[in-house]
Amino acid sequence: MSVEELMAELTEVQNEIKGLQERSDIIREELLKYAQANGGKIVAPGFGTVSVITPKPRMSFKAEDIENFIIECTRNGDMHTAAALADMRKASEPKPYVTFKKEW
Repeated sequence: MSVEELMAELTEVQNEIKGLQERSDIIREELLKYAQANGGKIVAPGFGTVSVITPKPRMSFKAEDIENFIIECTRNGDMHTAAALADMRKASEPKPYVTFKKEW
């Protein structure tokens, strides 16, 4: 397949996915309403259980700020805090991905 054919097919697939995702979101909202009306949980024999999950707040910090704080702790002699923070770091290599701009 040529690049143009691949891009056309990708656009078609993405449009199909968008429609399916919108329908999925509507269904999930309906299930949420049913579950909330039934104490946060409903069981559909043969299909499974729908449970309402209350989200927890998320926090984020800039990696550079944390690194600077670790350095500051080290300078101030607070090695336990610096080591604990350094041990909490989790890094992963991002996977390469493709992006494109539509001309139309």
